[in-house]
Amino acid sequence: MKKQLLCVLLAAVLLIAVAACDSSVQLEDEMTPEAQQPDAAPEFLRMAGEKMQQGWEVYWWWYGMDDQGLDIDFEGEPIESEGTAFRKVNRFATMAELKEATEAVFTKEFCDANFYPHIEEANLFREIDGALYYNANSGGIGGAYALPHTYAVQSQEPGRAVLTATCRGMDEEDHVFDLVMVEENGSWKLDTYFGYTSKG
Repeated sequence: MKKQLLCVLLAAVLLIAVAACDSSVQLEDEMTPEAQQPDAAPEFLRMAGEKMQQGWEVYWWWYGMDDQGLDIDFEGEPIESEGTAFRKVNRFATMAELKEATEAVFTKEFCDANFYPHIEEANLFREIDGALYYNANSGGIGGAYALPHTYAVQSQEPGRAVLTATCRGMDEEDHVFDLVMVEENGSWKLDTYFGYTSKG
């Protein structure tokens, strides 16, 4: 009797072990490489949205009016240079610092085509006595769109991605445009911005 009971117990243990093995095999079969890898699209879209927010701020440094986030000294007396009144920029000490911050968000090619020409053409920034100054009378242009509220990946390859961005315009209608992002110096940057491209 005891021998029969022992056999039953051994059989039960073997059945449990086999079931456990079957279960683990099924789990491994279900966990394909695709299932083990997290979906990168939501994270990439979140990053693209954050980069566009940064781009929004940087854009107004170059095309905005008044302070536009540069912490310009409007209290002190301006410095006259070649008939233009320049006011000190407190946020950046030099032109090099301003460009470095700009190129942390936009590609160098985009900056060369859309931002840096304004240094000379609009007499926008100037270094005076080792400090950065801004032409407060240079004016600016307004924006026609709000920041995008929806992003979708069209295509992605190593170092380059094309997204669809949907934003609300001043006409209260949705507008869709291509957003190109390029990996440069180890980080993703904007290569287009609304209607602006790296080709100018």
